[in-house]
Amino acid sequence: MPKIIDHGKRKQEILKQALALFAREGYAQSSLSLLAEKCGISRPTLYLYFKDKDDIFRYALKNFTDGMFHKYKVIASDGERKTSEMLVRIYIDIIDKCGANRDFLVCLSDYLRHEKTQGKNYDDMVRRRTVKLEYMLSHIISQAVRQGEFRELSIRSLVGQFFHMVQAYMFQLILGAGGNREQEIILFKDWVSNLVNPSYS
Repeated sequence: MPKIIDHGKRKQEILKQALALFAREGYAQSSLSLLAEKCGISRPTLYLYFKDKDDIFRYALKNFTDGMFHKYKVIASDGERKTSEMLVRIYIDIIDKCGANRDFLVCLSDYLRHEKTQGKNYDDMVRRRTVKLEYMLSHIISQAVRQGEFRELSIRSLVGQFFHMVQAYMFQLILGAGGNREQEIILFKDWVSNLVNPSYS
C-alpha cells in the first residue's frame, strides 16, 4: 500500500529546515540543492513545494503573520478588558512569537538586505502583512482616547511607537543579544501607563 504523505506537514518541515539553513549559512550562500539534501528529498520533490528561495521567504512571512490579526482582533473585542491590558497582551504575544521564531527573523533580515543589494525592495511586501495590525491598533487606541481612558495624543505616533518597540526587540534577537523579555515587558507597561488619562477610573 503506498505511503500517504501529509503535504502540509512536509511543507512545514521543509520550511523549518530552510530557515535553520539560511540562518546558519546566509541567504546568498544557501542553495536549494543543499536544502533538499538536508531534508532528505530530491530537488524535483522540493520543487513541488517551493519553486525558489523567494517562494520560501514569501511563504515564511505569510506563515509567521497568519492568524495574528484574527487572534488580536478577538483580544481587542473583549469588552471586559481595558485597552491598556489589551495592548500589553498583544505586545507580549508578538515578542513571544518573535522569540520562538528567531531563525525566521535572522533569515528575513538577511534576505531583505540581500535583495536590496540586487536593486529589489520588498519592504512593501512586509508592510502588507502588518497593515491590518496597524489599522486594528489605531482603532483600539482611538477608541480609548474617545472614551477618556487614554490622554489626547497622536494615534499615528502611538502606533509607530508600538511597532518601534517590537522592532527593537526583534533586532536584539537578530543580533544574538537574546532580548530581555521581562525587562522589555516592564518598559512596555511603563509606556502604556503613561498613555492612561489620570482622571480615568
